[in-house]
Amino acid sequence: MESTHRLKDLFLKYHCEFLVHSAYSFLHSPSQPASAMQRASEVGHRQIAITDMDGFYGAVQAYRHKKSLRLFYGIELHLEKDHAVPLVHQNTVVLIAKSLKGYGAICQISSLAHREGKRNPHLDLQELLALDLPWSEMVCILPMRGLLRRSLGQAFGEQTKLLQSVFTESLYQSVGVYRHPAEDCFLQSYVKAAESLSVPLVLSQDIFFADPEEKYLSDVMQAIRLNKSVGKVAEHLFVNDHRSILSLDYLYGLYKDLPFLESCLQNSKTILSQVSFCLSELKYAYPREMLPEGRAPQEFLESLVWESACSHYKVESKEGLPAKVSRLLVKELALVEHLNFADYFLTVWDIVRWAKSQNIVCQGRGSAANSVICFVLGITEVDPTQFEVLFERFLSVERGDPPDIDVDFEHERREEVIQYIYKRYGRAKAAMVANVICFRGRGAYRFSGKALGFDDAAIGAMSKFMDRREYRHKAPSETMKIFLQRQKTSGASTEGSSVS
Repeated sequence: MESTHRLKDLFLKYHCEFLVHSAYSFLHSPSQPASAMQRASEVGHRQIAITDMDGFYGAVQAYRHKKSLRLFYGIELHLEKDHAVPLVHQNTVVLIAKSLKGYGAICQISSLAHREGKRNPHLDLQELLALDLPWSEMVCILPMRGLLRRSLGQAFGEQTKLLQSVFTESLYQSVGVYRHPAEDCFLQSYVKAAESLSVPLVLSQDIFFADPEEKYLSDVMQAIRLNKSVGKVAEHLFVNDHRSILSLDYLYGLYKDLPFLESCLQNSKTILSQVSFCLSELKYAYPREMLPEGRAPQEFLESLVWESACSHYKVESKEGLPAKVSRLLVKELALVEHLNFADYFLTVWDIVRWAKSQNIVCQGRGSAANSVICFVLGITEVDPTQFEVLFERFLSVERGDPPDIDVDFEHERREEVIQYIYKRYGRAKAAMVANVICFRGRGAYRFSGKALGFDDAAIGAMSKFMDRREYRHKAPSETMKIFLQRQKTSGASTEGSSVS
């Protein structure tokens, strides 16, 4: 009895879900990172990882909502271009950052995986191992999916040995219990393979939806991703709701009879002791290419601002500037220095200056127009000293973040500016920002309706119905019930639908 209590105490203290996917594993999970963090807190977890497919996309939201949870950051990397096969057959590894160096290395890996574009990111194992990276600063975990599920035991062994050559003692095999024969029949295969290769085990349910009730939503999402109805994607669906964040008490009941439970917990403890990275460690390092040799950012910005101001207002020295201009410049420069944002202003100035030198039409807009610094540097075109504007809307100590300087460039020559930035700062330091698009309104109903098997006529009618003014503020589920009831009453066709 004492041994049982000790083992449960170990489990409650050291168990960690090392494989957790959010909605940022695009169309693989329905759960927002915030939902995952909330669920983990509610059911008693002390620590959790966020490991979205091929990128750190969900890390920031998870960090903002982690509450008292200890959060680990990683990605699940595809080693093959096998995104079209069922998830349980895809050949992937999970990489978790131990330190800031490890985080940087995983970012580099993720960037290389996307070298062919946003679709089907992957990095061949040989390409991965050829990289000069701080391997000891990362943890590598093998999911209970992939090659062994495809009866490729030899390939699994060869791949694992290659991973061992770089990750050495930081390579682990993940296993879970799902209370379904279609899943649990693979448990012993992975355990035996790991033992034969001397790869230590860790426990994880390999989460793809936060709450068990989201299992059916997960099914719909897989169907949307594959552009088919739910009834035609059975092999891509999870067998039950056990790939969710389950309570620690329930998980202990699942695992307590496993003969290797204690060793898994010791391995988990080892990982917890090695991983120290937190997203709060990240600090942006601004470019220095625009700085003349031997000049400090703040000193150069101040000299540039006063020189530009004198030129604009046509005076010999700053003492001749209008009193309001001088007062506002002194105030703004002091705040920029306090927040250490001189590099940021100089970077924007450098890009705008180059564009104007090439006769490319450009202009700053938004709250940047409230700044006299932006005006005298030529970033904006309207003199804020002629109006009563609030500079703090643009930059303030309370907000503390870098200001938002939006600059519009004439669209015919925008590519020239992009290429200048790449050339000036280097492709390793410059990148395009991607937009994350969410399902909204009609699109959500249309895709969901198709996944659920509605015919085109019913989907069109439903989409129009949902967009009516009287239903815009109702919950989608409530509006759907009203629509289905009216369809049933009127005898309208919902042929092909699995929903009634």
